[in-house]
Amino acid sequence: MRLNLERMRWLPRSLGEKYLLVNIPDYRLKMYENNEVKLDMKTVVGTRKNPTPIFSNEMSFIVLNPYWRIPPRIVKREIIPKLVKNPSYLDGRGIRLHENWDHNSAEFDLNSIDWSLYDENRVATTNITTTIVNGEEVQTEEVVEPEKGPTMRFIQIPSDKNPLGRMKFMFPNKYAVYLHDSPAKRYFNYTKRAYSHGCVRLAEPKELLKAIASRDDNLDFDKASNILEDIEKTQIGLKKKIPVHMVYLTSWVDENNNLQFRDDIYKYDKIQKRLMYKSNKYM
Repeated sequence: MRLNLERMRWLPRSLGEKYLLVNIPDYRLKMYENNEVKLDMKTVVGTRKNPTPIFSNEMSFIVLNPYWRIPPRIVKREIIPKLVKNPSYLDGRGIRLHENWDHNSAEFDLNSIDWSLYDENRVATTNITTTIVNGEEVQTEEVVEPEKGPTMRFIQIPSDKNPLGRMKFMFPNKYAVYLHDSPAKRYFNYTKRAYSHGCVRLAEPKELLKAIASRDDNLDFDKASNILEDIEKTQIGLKKKIPVHMVYLTSWVDENNNLQFRDDIYKYDKIQKRLMYKSNKYM
């Protein structure tokens, strides 16, 4: 409780009259308005290796039918190794290769790419040359670094297979983290839901869309629903920015005055305890 009371002190003094609170260890998002819970849904958060960051910002726009600009680290760690083994891995996945992050930029032909050039496991080779100097053989070595392929950006087009689903809720930040839909609905049936690369997946994104539309003149829920029937990307700016607070509370008192505890999924309690109570043998 002491650790979490200290974390609460780090939050902004005012969370806002209407705001979103994502409690990472609770795997839930709640929308509050005038201190009342207006929306409550399950979430999927980042793994311990790819933790969802703790910060506050303001949601300023929503993207319907988003493109997924696949982060280079995911391409490097997950996609390239599969393409080296199976060049047809991307077939039917709606993933295209562009020269930059603009989905209208020039595309590369998937079938013309030698994926071995992108294999991080390749090693440098050594060429040994023998020459005759003053009647004696002299060997020289030349290290040849493996050839690298051109820089490409992997972009997945809007579809039901897109990992971002049909919508994402944007509050631009240095972590490139946002809230989004997800086609992988099975994860919301799990008790522990730390499976993402850092962004927060929503169990009921359309309910959040409806809740925001009910208080924002720039967002018409019926029109947005019609847009979602198509695959055309549409960005909608919000008239009223909504504070979003990403928090890490493993203990708190809920709206019904019940004391709650959750697992320390990122081991932050352990780290904070060591820093705050180094000399206290009873902690």
